[in-house]
Amino acid sequence: MENTSKALIMAGGILISMIILSLLVMFFNNIKSLQATKQTVEASEQAVEFNKQFEEYYKDDIIGSEFLSLINRVLDYNATYVNDGYYDYEEMELTVSFSTRIPITINGENETIQANRSFSAQQLSNLFNRIEAQLNTYKDNINVDGNSINIIEASGLRTREDSSLGDSNNRIRNGRPVAHSELTKYIVSKGITDTDDNVNFIRERITEYLNLKSAFTQIKSTKFNAVPGSWGYSQNTGRIIRMVFAES
Repeated sequence: MENTSKALIMAGGILISMIILSLLVMFFNNIKSLQATKQTVEASEQAVEFNKQFEEYYKDDIIGSEFLSLINRVLDYNATYVNDGYYDYEEMELTVSFSTRIPITINGENETIQANRSFSAQQLSNLFNRIEAQLNTYKDNINVDGNSINIIEASGLRTREDSSLGDSNNRIRNGRPVAHSELTKYIVSKGITDTDDNVNFIRERITEYLNLKSAFTQIKSTKFNAVPGSWGYSQNTGRIIRMVFAES
C-alpha cells in the first residue's frame, strides 16, 4: 500500500512537471508569436513610410528637372540597400519613355533621344551626366590663332554684319569693306584674326554649345506621367520596386 502511494505521488509529480513544461513552452511560443507579429507590423509601417517618398511621383506632368531628383533617389537606394550583404532589398526599377525626338551631340558623338525609346534610371543618369560634363567644358577658354576665347561668352553675340560696328580689319568683299558683326568684333578684340576659317570654327563651337544647351533645357522642361497599373511592389517587403513613366 505504501509503495502504491509513493508511485502515485511520483506519477503526480511527473504529470505536474509536464503540465508546467507545457505551459512554459506555450508561454514562450506566444512571446515569439507576439514578437513576430510586432516585427511584421513594424516592417509594414516602414514600407508605408518608405513608399511615400516615391508615391508622391505617382502623378501627371512631372517636369524633367524634378524627374532628375527621382532618378538620383532610385540610384542611391539601389547602391545602398540592394545586394549589400545586410539589407538585401530587391532592386528598384525605373523606366521612362520619350515620345519626342531630341537631337543631342556630345563631343562629336550622336546621343539623340529617339521617339518611343525607353530608358532605365541608370541610362538616363549617364546621359544627363555626360551632357552636364560637356556643357561644363565650354566654361574653359579655347585657343584660336594663339589666343584665348570663351565660347559661352561669344554665344550671346550677334553674327549679322553691321556697318555701324566698323570695318573688319580692312577686309574687302566684292570690292567693298567687310563690316563687323558683334561676334567678329569680339573675336578681333581677343587678338584673333577674323579669317573665314577662324570665324567659322568659332561659330561651329558656338552652335554645338547652343544646341546641347537647348537639348538639355528641353529634357528638363519635358513633362512625364506615371503609367497607371505599371507600378509594382515587393511581395516580401511591401516596398515599391517598379515605377514606369511616359512623356506627357
